[in-house]
Amino acid sequence: MSETEFFFYECPVNDSKELAFTIQNRNDYIPVKLEFEKIPQFNISSKSLVLAPNETQELTIKFQPRNFGSFNQTLRI
Repeated sequence: MSETEFFFYECPVNDSKELAFTIQNRNDYIPVKLEFEKIPQFNISSKSLVLAPNETQELTIKFQPRNFGSFNQTLRI
């Protein structure tokens, strides 16, 4: 992954911010299937995908708060 932490900083309720990141399968022979967990307030541009050997894909993570507060979440792949 091109990034391991994402910082959205301030984002008003019902507004949104998007950040792009790149994910790569560095294996020369085996495809990799990825599935992303659903996380409240966050959305990944793809719920699941398969990366062919040496394939790179750009994805977007969107933060859209529905209530006030600070948010600290962990995305598991």
